[in-house]
Amino acid sequence: MNKKRLGALGAAFENLDIDSDAEVKPKTAPRSPSTDMNVLQQRNALADGLADGRVKNTSQKYVLPAHCKMWRRHNRNYNLLTPENCSELIDDIRAKGAQHTPAIARPLKNDPDGFQYEILAGARRHFAVSYLREEEGRKDIFYLVEVRRVEDDEAFLISDAENRGRKDISDYERAIDYASALSEFYNDNVKGMAEKLGVKRTSLTHYLNLAKLPAEIVDAFALPTDIALRNATKLSPLLNNTDTRSIVLARAAELKEMQANARDLGQVAAFEGPQVVKELLASVEKPKVPTKSAATKSVSSEDGSLLFEIENGRKFVTVRIPVGTRKKGSEIAKALKKELAG
Repeated sequence: MNKKRLGALGAAFENLDIDSDAEVKPKTAPRSPSTDMNVLQQRNALADGLADGRVKNTSQKYVLPAHCKMWRRHNRNYNLLTPENCSELIDDIRAKGAQHTPAIARPLKNDPDGFQYEILAGARRHFAVSYLREEEGRKDIFYLVEVRRVEDDEAFLISDAENRGRKDISDYERAIDYASALSEFYNDNVKGMAEKLGVKRTSLTHYLNLAKLPAEIVDAFALPTDIALRNATKLSPLLNNTDTRSIVLARAAELKEMQANARDLGQVAAFEGPQVVKELLASVEKPKVPTKSAATKSVSSEDGSLLFEIENGRKFVTVRIPVGTRKKGSEIAKALKKELAG
């Protein structure tokens, strides 16, 4: 590429490289805030200046994470993100020196809080970049976003498509997102929403049922993200039954208190997600009535040694022969024949 043809943008090349994918990277790691902004402006000015086809994806921009806020309908609970549960992503960006997969954002105008972009998908990437910049001083790392100008209903579909295949989005987070979108965008038409999402109606219904779990049940879990889709399938019948609902909710209140006590002691949880469900299900199980023990009879040899034990059950007769009496086979057979005949 001829640098002279870039005119005023030529200076940008002194600190920038363009790889085969037209991704702009700094050669050096600036440290001061003013230098950060200069590099950021150079990166984006370069992309804007080459919008004649020589550089692809000019909608992708490097921005400061502090200039971005999460969309009100973002389907991930940002407050639950930590350096621990984002460690793999943080390590990857740190090692590569840049975020390579862009988040999806839309531009804001006249935002009362001064934000320039609204994040539709990419909360973990935002957290990871923010952490590296603020906690590790990596001012050379910026937040890469793909800017799209879309309305709320399309933004919902984009966010869902971006995050649906990600395992780190919990079932409960997705369920809450679907439930609110159903009324906001689809006039409570489950079939119409399922068609827009490209999912089966039954699958969407399962998520909507999960979102309907009472607050008492949600609070019984250490974290809402521990609540899985299958939990609604197991608990809904008990919550819909007037005889069992109060029992399950009472047990949930006890579990909530136990979870809080565990946190006070510095523990992550008193019960993990699956165990919470087991405890709730067990609260309505009828105590098992002990069955009468089957009649057991010991049959001895003439010398007083045990030949076998015979137990008469409801469906089966069980015979237990001591290992040491195998040589008395004929005697055992004779005695057993007598017992069975009787």
